[in-house]
Amino acid sequence: MKNVKYRLAEDNDKDFEDLLLIKSDYDNICWAGFEKAPERTSFRKWYTNQINNLDRDIYLVFHESNNNHAVAFFYVDWREDGEFLVPSGVIKEYTRQGIGTFIIEEADKIAKSKGFTTHVAWVSDSNIGSVKRFEKLNYQKTEVYDVRHLPLLGGDHKYYKWIKKI
Repeated sequence: MKNVKYRLAEDNDKDFEDLLLIKSDYDNICWAGFEKAPERTSFRKWYTNQINNLDRDIYLVFHESNNNHAVAFFYVDWREDGEFLVPSGVIKEYTRQGIGTFIIEEADKIAKSKGFTTHVAWVSDSNIGSVKRFEKLNYQKTEVYDVRHLPLLGGDHKYYKWIKKI
């Protein structure tokens, strides 16, 4: 996507504020299973710990129309078994523009360059946009699922494990 770019997040106030804003987006709160936006002080501690976590890289995604503020994020969680996970979130105003697909494609390139071979995703069947994205990108839905409680979305939801060898 020519109007979208991403970079590794840094331990500074601007990157923290951008991620806090995205994590405070109502849809991101809902799908993460929270009931409200993160509390600033505790989220800052979490953010600093995560920036220094060798098993996770945090990326911020920028759209040229948003004055150099991030519109999405993704993490790449590195696992010792060669698998990786990519939790992500996009601000509601920027959904349905291909940013979620861009995130997955770029995360796969990053992982492949580091020798990781298997992308694992946990996707709720209720999250139609995510299901369509992983289908389009040729991920395979397994029968393995996890039940997660999402209070703002009406209770328990099944999250199925999707896999793609890269």
